[in-house]
This record gives sequence, structure tokens and C-alpha cells, in this order.
Amino acid sequence: GMHATIADALKVDPEISVSWATLEQPEHGLPADRLAQTDVLVWWGHKDHGAVADEVVERVARRVWQGMGLIVLHSGHFSKIFKQLMGTPCTLKWREAGE
Repeated sequence: GMHATIADALKVDPEISVSWATLEQPEHGLPADRLAQTDVLVWWGHKDHGAVADEVVERVARRVWQGMGLIVLHSGHFSKIFKQLMGTPCTLKWREAGE
């Protein structure tokens, strides 16, 4: 999946330790002890944002507020974590030229 592709790109730098978490893992792969060891979390999501447990969202938000970096990719603007941290529904609106 995309998680492996993103991880492979980051692993090019030997100074970066990379692992991934997925929805299918217990606690979506993001238990408190793992987040405590994480400097930067790269969040990729596309369609299944609602499947992320609210408890995990709260846990990630707390770590961000404690100083963990968060990079949200692709359609992540609709993710629960991004919306919570931004304090908005993060909907996209645009205008077409000539409307």
C-alpha cells in the first residue's frame, strides 16, 4: 500500500528510522508508547477517515500538542485528526473561472 511506498522513500536517509501503522492493527498501530517514541508522524489517508477510532485521534492530538510533528498528506484534510487540530470541518470550496 501507500504506507510502504512512503516509508521506502523516507528510508533512503539512514538518519531516519521509519515504521508504519495501519487501520487493521490494534489501536491502528498507534498505542501511547509508540507515539511517545515518535518525533514526526506522517498521516496518509484517502477515504476511510471515519474508521479511525476517536480514542486514537485524541491520543495523536495530545502528542501533537506535546510537540510531536504531524505531516498530513493527500486527502488527509478530511481526516479526524486534521479536522480536530484545525478546529474546522476542513471542507474544500473553490470557484470555477467565469462562473
